[in-house]
Amino acid sequence: MDTETLIIGAGIHGTSIAHRLGESSRVIDPQEPLAQWRRYTGNTGMTALRSPFVHHIGISPNELLTYDGRNKWLRNGNKPKRPRLEFFNIHAGNIARKIRPRWEQAAATAIHPIPDGWRVETTNGDATARNLVLAPGFAAKPLIPEWAQGRDDAYHVFSDTDIQALPVRGQRIAIVGGGITAGQVALSMYEKGANVILVSRHKLRQRDVDSDPCYLEPGCMEAFWQLPPQFRVPLAQTERYSGSIPWDVYRPLTTLIRTGKIQHVITKEEPNGKLAFKGNDVDIAILATGLTGAPGRQLTNQLEDEYGLQHIQGIPNTTECKWAPRLYVSGTLAQASLGPFAGNIAGAMRAGEAIHEHIEGQSPSRRRLYSSYPSVRPRKPMPTI
Repeated sequence: MDTETLIIGAGIHGTSIAHRLGESSRVIDPQEPLAQWRRYTGNTGMTALRSPFVHHIGISPNELLTYDGRNKWLRNGNKPKRPRLEFFNIHAGNIARKIRPRWEQAAATAIHPIPDGWRVETTNGDATARNLVLAPGFAAKPLIPEWAQGRDDAYHVFSDTDIQALPVRGQRIAIVGGGITAGQVALSMYEKGANVILVSRHKLRQRDVDSDPCYLEPGCMEAFWQLPPQFRVPLAQTERYSGSIPWDVYRPLTTLIRTGKIQHVITKEEPNGKLAFKGNDVDIAILATGLTGAPGRQLTNQLEDEYGLQHIQGIPNTTECKWAPRLYVSGTLAQASLGPFAGNIAGAMRAGEAIHEHIEGQSPSRRRLYSSYPSVRPRKPMPTI
């Protein structure tokens, strides 16, 4: 075997898992470790993470508390501490630098089982490993509404364009979207002197985290694991607070809207390609409309079609992140194991623990995976199916 464990993906999840597994692991990705994370978070104008201090790509839950840094935390009242992006990236960047010697710039194109391991076809040739981890990261591509396709004045926040470098001072800027990314971009564009129009399909919704925090603790997760597999993935998806905004973004944004400094329009899109609100003659449209396409779908489709591995609505049917002997998944691919927070930083930490225990020949303890982290909120009852 070329390596003990091969990890496909060098984003938050792949880097976190490689750090936990140590020198016996190797990572492949077309981009350097955390390169996409840095570009995406930089484009949004993010200043602090939505996740609390116990969620990061290190190993110990309290690692950020003892890590050196200045201006580390967002002022968050009596709520759990949240790290500022600059501080989080210093910590994560140091880990990424340790991983870089084990990173190869390549893309995986096909996967095949071999005796006692896996063979991966890549753009740099074949690689073999005893264990294989699929951690493909973000969804496949930016979701661009039909009316915006082909327009040279429309930019998606998750494209290769440096959104924060656009010449926006004095320009009419439409920010299209109603969630945290749209809110962050709207605030950053306002601070740069743009005339901001926030366009969304719904009223702004305030939520501190992406889903109910009880899914970060044993209570809800034990009930989640008791559900039949065909119910777990749909529940993990419907329990997400999509299109919501945390308090530190919601408060200044709604203040600027209330005082008339940012215009907020709740509207639908017209088929003629114009934004459906009065005065749609904007100079630039910045799309915060999310991503589309399941991450790693080409590889999971191939494994399903050629080798009959089970899935639920395109998501691997896993147990503690294990899809097949010596084959593991992380990120949104692990929703059947980790629930609504599978794709978050918290999911990366839990996936790393589970995969490490599998590889070490241990049986991952579901309750221990969740009880080992400090609570961020009291539990609430599991939703009824």
